[in-house]
Amino acid sequence: MTSSDSIISFIDEISVTLGPEVGPEEQAVVRQHFESFTQDEHSATDIEVHSAFLEHCVKHNPAVASTVLTAFAKKFGIDQDANNIHVVVSKHRLEEPGARLVLRAYYSLWDRNPDHYSWHPKRDNDQLSSSVSMDAIAVFSDIYSDSGSQMDEITWLYDVYCPLLRDYVASMSAFMDSIAKDGQAALAYPDGLDIFGWLSKPSSAPATEYLSQDAVSAPLFGLKQFMRIMVLYKTLGMSPGQFVDQFKGKA
Repeated sequence: MTSSDSIISFIDEISVTLGPEVGPEEQAVVRQHFESFTQDEHSATDIEVHSAFLEHCVKHNPAVASTVLTAFAKKFGIDQDANNIHVVVSKHRLEEPGARLVLRAYYSLWDRNPDHYSWHPKRDNDQLSSSVSMDAIAVFSDIYSDSGSQMDEITWLYDVYCPLLRDYVASMSAFMDSIAKDGQAALAYPDGLDIFGWLSKPSSAPATEYLSQDAVSAPLFGLKQFMRIMVLYKTLGMSPGQFVDQFKGKA
């Protein structure tokens, strides 16, 4: 089956998969978006092609994309517990570019369709130590491994989990940049620390030599670690307080 045939079959199955939630008009709109969708069928697995189609729908019609997201999750058996998206990505043994695409597509509607990502764990309060949570953490660490500069890693996280991180990164970037431009600190940061601006417009990022300086790479490292923690507690369905509580008494 070609990529096009797979997506056509997927669209035809949406009304069956989701039942009365989807009317013929909405299914027709999804089909219209398929007509403007192109994907290299020789370089992607089935889940990658469907992820690319989901991203296409998010870009052109977020309301319809919510329906596609729900159908996508059901097609690939994704839930918010034992078979969460990180575990599914691991099971498909995707290379980094494919894993990046699937995760980015899946979380692209985080701020538009929050109910889809609601976590309903059936376990005791020790969530972080449960096998499900530890599997998710292990898979996350396997998919995302440190490589390149601190800015490269921040860019990877922001690209994949942007809706989860956008507000935090924007706020921290504004704070860090204001400190970097204040008084004597400005001497060490001639190009500032406008990380959010660099992410929004990559061409504005300083040269590698500047980013690799200790005075710059150290705060970038700190921000990267906080971003990773934020992704973990959000995708595990915890508040910051609940996440911290998991570590109490475990030393």
